[in-house]
Amino acid sequence: MSGPNIRIALFESGSFEETDEHEALNAVKASGMLASSDIQEAREQKNKHQIKVWTTKTQKFGVRCRVLGGSTAGWAGKVAPFDAIDFEPRSWVSNSGWPIDQSERFSKKR
Repeated sequence: MSGPNIRIALFESGSFEETDEHEALNAVKASGMLASSDIQEAREQKNKHQIKVWTTKTQKFGVRCRVLGGSTAGWAGKVAPFDAIDFEPRSWVSNSGWPIDQSERFSKKR
């Protein structure tokens, strides 16, 4: 992505190792269905073994890792493939959408 007249900055929130201090920055309040003890217990069972300091006490939804590499530390680098809708503009998000559609994403043509 770098080149003439292009400047790139990368910001990380954390360090090389996860810490309780950085995990505390993920604290959010949850209400409604997200606050359900059944949902939080299921999330804890699913995620607690992946990440050293992750807890449902701070992260009521999602998995956010404040460590070098961000949340891919919790996903072990696994990412889901895009769906066709991911390439489409959304009326409520300015400048959304991609200049290509899903059929072009693996095209070798440049």
